Amino acid sequence: MAEVVRKFPDAVALVVGGAHRSGRSYAARLRARVRELGLEGNVLFTGAREDVADLMGCMDVVAHTSVQPEPFGRVIIEGMCVGRPVVATDAGGVPEFVRDGENGLLVPAGDPDALARALCRLFSDESLRARLSDGALRSVARFSVERHVRAVTDIYDSLASRYGISEGRKTQRSGSALAAGL
Repeated sequence: MAEVVRKFPDAVALVVGGAHRSGRSYAARLRARVRELGLEGNVLFTGAREDVADLMGCMDVVAHTSVQPEPFGRVIIEGMCVGRPVVATDAGGVPEFVRDGENGLLVPAGDPDALARALCRLFSDESLRARLSDGALRSVARFSVERHVRAVTDIYDSLASRYGISEGRKTQRSGSALAAGL
């Protein structure tokens, strides 16, 4: 963050969420490092919040900086859902849904210089932010409830057809609403 603040002195990072019992010492080290670097006005620790989506909606960028592999980075999806460009580390399952340059930017896990470069790139390039935001919204649309229900219904319809289940038992669709004719 120190490098980002050098180039963008008004930049503010919100660290949202509370530390679990096992992460309290890590959170304390983060706070100490922020003080050591003199970034108290640029890095704010919010603690646990109920309005995370609202906070994300006010951000220019959502950063997911995990250095440990995660199978699914919920924070990333939440950021994409509110149309924010995402910078994420390439650890775990993240590269499966963050397409570098398409719906977000990927940086190597544990590389703060690469993270700072990606953030500075986004802060200085409004068209890139807009393009990644659009890509993020398109990506999360693939995971909508309606799409999932449609895919499951298609499987049931296919099985019903294959096994000769009568037409009257087939599911019927009306817009995004679904009614099963049992």
